Amino acid sequence: GSAQLVAMASVIAGLKSVDFYRKLKKDLQQELTEASVAGAALSAIAALFMIGLVIAEFSAYMAVTTESKVHLDHFDSSADDTLQVNFNFSFPHLKC
Repeated sequence: GSAQLVAMASVIAGLKSVDFYRKLKKDLQQELTEASVAGAALSAIAALFMIGLVIAEFSAYMAVTTESKVHLDHFDSSADDTLQVNFNFSFPHLKC
């Protein structure tokens, strides 16, 4: 009963302390801003989203990818439709 209400009130008060988007109060003699549950929830979601983006970008930055592509241009005239391509392969760890 009342223990659950007290626990719920303390959870809501803790959640309100996370509020990034506080509302200004009408009377400025108490506190300057007032926290809300909706603002705290939005703040928590935004913080989690930003942390997720940072982790995703850092893991993409640290990932090693190797990509090999050869792109050939198309020639307009049929006289220039041949292209000589030379590949130089080296095998440094292969014994002769």
